[in-house]
Amino acid sequence: MTPTDETIKQLTDTLAQYNPVTNATMEKIAKAMIPLAMGIIGILFMIELLNMSKQFDREDGGMTTEVFMNIAMKYVIAFFLVSCSGQLIDAIMWIGIQMTKWINSIVAHTATDGSIPSLSDAPWYQKPLLAFAEMFAYLALGASTMIVKILVFLRMMQLYIVKAIAPILIAFFTSTELRSIAIGFFKHVMTFVLQGALLMLIIGLIPVITSNDYLSFGTFTDGAFKNAGTVMHNFMIYMSLIFKYVTIIFLLIGSQNLAKRFIGGM
Repeated sequence: MTPTDETIKQLTDTLAQYNPVTNATMEKIAKAMIPLAMGIIGILFMIELLNMSKQFDREDGGMTTEVFMNIAMKYVIAFFLVSCSGQLIDAIMWIGIQMTKWINSIVAHTATDGSIPSLSDAPWYQKPLLAFAEMFAYLALGASTMIVKILVFLRMMQLYIVKAIAPILIAFFTSTELRSIAIGFFKHVMTFVLQGALLMLIIGLIPVITSNDYLSFGTFTDGAFKNAGTVMHNFMIYMSLIFKYVTIIFLLIGSQNLAKRFIGGM
């Protein structure tokens, strides 16, 4: 299994390139969320200002201009981040796209042909067994290919969703008590972005690894299988291919959890 041009394009597309209509809709929703996010920032600012004022009163002091400006500056920065939340998500995704492109540029030159070979060097009465094994090998390959498409689609849908609600969750970064909400949000964004690079890495490296390990085709012509017949050699080749693609499926499905562990989201 090697990355197709369509898969590479989807993994290296920006949100605007993948689905311009959906991206435009999410940006409109994000803009509609900005006033609400500003209201949250305003409420948090007043709460912090009130708490600081009470603290100064207990210490027989007063709110100074310097202290007020230090508090206000944090919320001015939050105001800016909320206003540019869409561009912030796009910037994080751009970094992930560059990672994906760099990975692809390397594995594209070293990956081997991941196609399933046609093995017909067997008597006619043994060919049904090989055809049965070949069918399952193609089913495993088809399943892994379909799962890649589904994962890419789900990943992009998740990125569209986080882009739409970004202003609300970023607004909580100003509060010490609620900052974990914003940090968790950014971790989720980075998880989805990193998943794209991991998908490219898994798809690209599997052919490289399997061409140089115990799953390589030549392995079944010596060792324990040296005296086996041609049909057994061919059958074991198909079994190794099935095992290979089942392994890919597990790696692909677990790619998001792996990204979460890398980011520290679990």
